[in-house]
Order: sequence, then structure tokens, then C-alpha cells
Amino acid sequence: MPLGLNLLLNAANSALDQLWMLRLGRDIGVLLPDYLDPGRVCPVEGPASAEEAALRDTLLQIGRQMRAVGVAAAARAVLQAPLAERRRAALLALAGSAAWQEVEGQPGLQQRHAAGGRRYLMSSRAGGGAAHAPHAIRAYRQELWVLHDAAAPAGPPRSAPCLSREDAPDCLSLDLALQEVALALREAGEDGLALQVTALCGRAGTLALPAPAPSLPDRREPAAA
Repeated sequence: MPLGLNLLLNAANSALDQLWMLRLGRDIGVLLPDYLDPGRVCPVEGPASAEEAALRDTLLQIGRQMRAVGVAAAARAVLQAPLAERRRAALLALAGSAAWQEVEGQPGLQQRHAAGGRRYLMSSRAGGGAAHAPHAIRAYRQELWVLHDAAAPAGPPRSAPCLSREDAPDCLSLDLALQEVALALREAGEDGLALQVTALCGRAGTLALPAPAPSLPDRREPAAA
């Protein structure tokens, strides 16, 4: 592994651990996902502290550096490193990370933009009793939509979510970031790497990105000469 990438991944590992420890200290009665896109604060967690916000900014910056080095080179380095699969997924997802914004007037609903005119919407809230301790802690319910609509959403779409998950160890935003990495790899002709990245996604199902609706032909009559 090139020295620059090695130092970058070491910094990412350290920041991921620090962020996890800060989030773990929150006593909110909801089973929080261990890993998530650093650009997304889970609504049930409340606002990030200054220390947490700084760590998230560091991780987003590392993601930008990974893209600058090259997504294929970064993916190879992470995939070849002796790491547990979930940590490998968290590191790879940094290359597909981006900032999420709250949807105004819609508590628990967040959005982020991506290449190709896509917009991702995610709704999250406390769910039912967690499987391991339903009497003591609630699960974390997540729903994700993939849209091709430039207009700001007024609320969750009426259509069924593309993916949903409850009581899972990691956030759907992590899978989404991994899908962004896989898309970038396919565009670079690295289909084999893309398949390895996709295999690290969670078990909520495969995220199929819908194609944009085709534009209608212009049926106006030509102007008279």
C-alpha cells in the first residue's frame, strides 16, 4: 500500500473510533448504528457536539482525499488491508460520503444529493423493542428513497421505500455511500472492484438505483415561415 494511502487510512481508523466512542456515550434509549455516513447525524441522537462535528468534518475530508487519490486505488488499498468486514465497509464508504441536510418541517427526514441528478431521502426514528433487550431499549427504524427530482421534498414519498431496516448494526447511509463508491468504480471500468464493494453492503437488500424518467419529445408545431 502506498505510504500516503496508509497514513490516510490510519487517520480514518482513528477518527472512526473516536466518533464511535462519542456516539456510544449518548443515553437516548435507542439502539444506534455503529457506522454511518459521517455527513449524517442520526435525528434521534440530537445535534452533534463540537468535538463530534470536528471528527465528522475530518472524516468527510478524508473521503474527499480518497476521491482525489482515485477511488480505485483507495478501494484496492482498503480491500487488501487485514481488516474486519464491517470496518472495511466503513472505511470504503468514506469515499462515497457527503453531507446530509434536514428537510425543513419534516422531523426525522434528511436528504443528500449525488451524481446523475439523484436525490436520496432517509427517514429514521425509534422503532419497536430491540431484539436483544426489548424491555430496555428501542430499535432504530430506517427507510430510504432514491429520487430523480430536483424539487425539494415536502415530506416522505408516497411510494414504498427502496430499502428499509430496523434493529441493524449499521445505518443505511453506509450502504448508500458504498453504492456511490461502486458506481464510481464501474464508471472507471473497475467492475471487479465494484462487485467486492457491493458485497460489503448490509443485508437489507440490493439498492437498485432507478433510471431518470425519459424526457418527452417536443411536439410543438414549427413556426410558420
